[in-house]
Amino acid sequence: MNCFIMGLMSYWPWLAFAFSLFWGTRSSYLFTKHQEGWDKFFWVGYQFFLNFFCSFAGWACLHILVIRGKAPFAQLSLPDLILFLLSLLGITGTMPQLIVKLPEAAANALQTAKEQRNEKTTTEK
Repeated sequence: MNCFIMGLMSYWPWLAFAFSLFWGTRSSYLFTKHQEGWDKFFWVGYQFFLNFFCSFAGWACLHILVIRGKAPFAQLSLPDLILFLLSLLGITGTMPQLIVKLPEAAANALQTAKEQRNEKTTTEK
């Protein structure tokens, strides 16, 4: 098993590049079907680079996590859990969705909290 991981680690940049290229190409096709003209050109570029770099970042996080895990007396900690989650999100191609949807979700949560606070103050009067 250790030999397999070491062999995989020696080729990880090529593997990361190939999978990132796949996610970038797939997303630029999948998410731009209804666009036309220059709008499609810019959306293809945006989708490709966002998904390519998020996938590559996930592979880089996995690489760092494996290096940290090989260290003698390595103990897993919160940064290792964060690296694992980032690598999982990046490799599976869901990190771009998280990046795009997180601000929207935060705004919705703040709006809901504000509405609940307003309802509470109006019922107390």
